[in-house]
Amino acid sequence: MTSVGPAARRASVGTARGRANAVGLAVSLCLVAAWPTPGAASGLAGDWGGVRTRLAERGVALRAEVTGFATGLLEGTGESGADGLGRWDAHADVDFGKLGLAEGLSLNVHAEGRVGTAPFSYGGQLWPANTGAVVPLGGRSAAATSIHLRMPLGERSTLLLGKINALDLLAADPVLGGLGTRRFAHLAFAAPPSGVVPPTIMGGVLVRRGAPWSWTTMVFDPGDRTRNYGFGGLFSTGVNLGVTGTWSGDVSGRRSSLSLNATGSTRRGADLGDLLAPPGFVTEPRKGSFNLSAQFAHRLPGGDGRKDQGLDLAVKVAIADGNPNPIRSALLLGLVGRGLVAGRPGDEFGLGGFFYDLSDVLQDTIAPLLDVDDEAGLEAWYGIALGPDARLSAHLQLVDPARGASEVAWIGGLRLNLRL
Repeated sequence: MTSVGPAARRASVGTARGRANAVGLAVSLCLVAAWPTPGAASGLAGDWGGVRTRLAERGVALRAEVTGFATGLLEGTGESGADGLGRWDAHADVDFGKLGLAEGLSLNVHAEGRVGTAPFSYGGQLWPANTGAVVPLGGRSAAATSIHLRMPLGERSTLLLGKINALDLLAADPVLGGLGTRRFAHLAFAAPPSGVVPPTIMGGVLVRRGAPWSWTTMVFDPGDRTRNYGFGGLFSTGVNLGVTGTWSGDVSGRRSSLSLNATGSTRRGADLGDLLAPPGFVTEPRKGSFNLSAQFAHRLPGGDGRKDQGLDLAVKVAIADGNPNPIRSALLLGLVGRGLVAGRPGDEFGLGGFFYDLSDVLQDTIAPLLDVDDEAGLEAWYGIALGPDARLSAHLQLVDPARGASEVAWIGGLRLNLRL
C-alpha cells in the first residue's frame, strides 16, 4: 500500500472541503433565490419595512446585492476542484437637492467586500477568471471603492469628483463590464485591462452628452486608490489623462456606437528591459505610458426591437507602448443576447474571445527565468432569470495561459446574483 504523506492528506482534505463548500453555497443560494419574497420588484428584501421608501423620499437611495460563486479548474495545470466564494455590494446615492442643500448635487458611495479567498489564477493565466471574487484588491476583504460627488454643469455636462470605481464606469455597456457579477466573469471582458487605468481612481471625470458625439475626459492619479480614503500623495507620482469620444447612431437601421479612447500617464515606470539588472546597476526609468483603443458596438437582427431584448455585438482593439506598460496590444470580441430564448424572456447568454499581446521587452527579459507567452481565451455563459432580482449563471472558459509552462486551462463555474 502506498503511503500518503501529511501534505498530500491536507491537500486532499482541502480539495474536498472546497468542493463541499462550493456545492453547499450553490444549493443554499438557489434555495434563497427560489424562496417567494414580497416586493420582489424593488429587491428580494422588499421595501425593508418601509425604510427604503422613507429614505428615498428624503434623498437617500439605497440598494444592495450579494453574489455567490462556485468556480474551479476543470482541466489544466494546477489543482482541480471548486472554490465556494462570495461578494456583497452596497450602494448609496444621496441627493442634496431633496435634502434642501444643493440642487442637482449628489454623493455616490459604493462599498464592496469579498467572502472567502479566491485564487487569482486558475491554471497559470495572467488575468483572473473570476473578477467578482478578486475585487476589491488588497489584503482586507471590504473597501469603499467609490466616494464621489456628482454635479451637473449646465444641461448636458456632468462632473464626477473624488474616489471612483473604474469598473462602475462600464456598468452601462451592454456587452462588457458588469463587475463579474453579471454577464462575463473573466477580467478581460468584465474590466478589460489597459495598463494605465487602475481599478479605483482618484480624480475627476467630466461627461458631456451630445448628438451624435459625446465626450468623456478623465484626470486621475496613476496609482490604485482602493485602500486610500484621503488625498495624501495625490498626483505625487504623476498624472493620468484619458479622453473618450463616443458616436451613437444607427447602422442599417440598428442601434450602434463607436468609442475612441486615448489614455496616457506621466508616471515613471521601470524599464522592463532592466528587470534582471544586477544589484547596484543604475537604471534610468522610462517616463510615461499610454493605451489607445477603439470599440464598435452594434445591435444585430433579432428580438422585437425593445431596448432590453436583442443581440449585441462588441469589438474592441487596443494598442499600448509595451514598455513600461506590460501590454502591447489587445483584441476583444463579445456577443450578448437578451430575451431571445422562447419562453424565457428574462434569460441572457454570452460568448466572447480575447487575445492579449504582452510586451516583447518583458518576455525577452525574463525568458531566462520564466517562459511568458501572450494570453488568449474564450468564455461562454448563460444566465437564468429566477425572478426580477435573482439570476443564476453558468460559465465555461477555455484559456491559453501566458505562463508558457502551463497547459490550456478549462475553467467552469456557477454564479448566483441576488438583488436585495
